[in-house]
Amino acid sequence: MKKFLQKIALFLLILLMFFIVGILLPVTPRASTSMLFAEIQKDSLLANVPAPRLILIGGSSISVSINSKHIKDSLGLYPINTGVHAATGLVFMLDHTIKFIRKGDVVVIVPEYDQLFGNFAYGAQELLRTILDVKIDNVFDLRMQQLRNIAPFLPQYALSKFRPSEYIESHDNMIYLRNAFNKFGDCNIRDEQHPPNTLVFFPLPDAFNNDIIKELKVFETKANERGAKVILSFPAFQDESYDNFADNIEQVEQAYRNNGFKVIGDPAAYKFPNSLIYDTPYHLKTKGVEIRTQMLIKQLINEAHLKRAQ
Repeated sequence: MKKFLQKIALFLLILLMFFIVGILLPVTPRASTSMLFAEIQKDSLLANVPAPRLILIGGSSISVSINSKHIKDSLGLYPINTGVHAATGLVFMLDHTIKFIRKGDVVVIVPEYDQLFGNFAYGAQELLRTILDVKIDNVFDLRMQQLRNIAPFLPQYALSKFRPSEYIESHDNMIYLRNAFNKFGDCNIRDEQHPPNTLVFFPLPDAFNNDIIKELKVFETKANERGAKVILSFPAFQDESYDNFADNIEQVEQAYRNNGFKVIGDPAAYKFPNSLIYDTPYHLKTKGVEIRTQMLIKQLINEAHLKRAQ
């Protein structure tokens, strides 16, 4: 029995060492091309572009569905699109961005609806990779709930370092690569021959998370103290998914308006037909991007009272 237990202990020790080695190995060539590495460029913009700026916060629903050049031409503010991936979580986005906010900035937060339900806003595998692959210093921005969210992905992450496919060139959809982003942080590359979107989202099963509203309010307070203005708005969304999310979306809108945020737009106005959807219900084709951007510009002028560029 003693020898058996020793063998079990040795096996577990070897397994643990295997996982530790996997975690500590350098980022793989395939992973290094991921869109998650766009955070480096976006952080550089936040650190080096002088205020006032128009800073967009959200996941890929904002990075893939905005033409920031039109915003700059219309408003005269330099836009910085910080969107990367929704699954890094809204809490990380807010905590990470606040230190870059300066006097005169206008911050437009456009969370995916999922961010307000359950623990989605605390991140998933993409947050883990943002920490371990992109910038380990990001670990100091994490809360306990974020650590709990990403911990289950550690074994999968460690094992990925030993997959041969991680050491060959990525053939992922081009919008998910780090070089897909322009000087404003927009993902402006599209495969115009991409097959029609077939993905539809269904109602969110998790309960509305009021703690995320509190996080938004804390961010707003800190940004205001720095002399910045904070605005909330709604993402572009495929019409069928929108209809499925109708009750969820109503909860989100009511929470924004009932908690005193400056809110622009009407979520229903951002329903887009599938003909304008690229590859997920939150991602727009080029024509959809142009429509959505013009809507945002008009709302920033008419509802948030930003001035047109002279």
